[in-house]
Amino acid sequence: MLDRRTLLIGTGAAVATLGAAATPAAAEDVTRVLLQEHPSPA
Repeated sequence: MLDRRTLLIGTGAAVATLGAAATPAAAEDVTRVLLQEHPSPA
């Protein structure tokens, strides 16, 4: 059976990986929404 420390480390690593993977997509979505609401004059 896994001890608590190993489980926490594994969970933390998984959350960090998912967060790093999700950040660029979230940034693109936010940028797209902002550009739709406030179109650039270019």
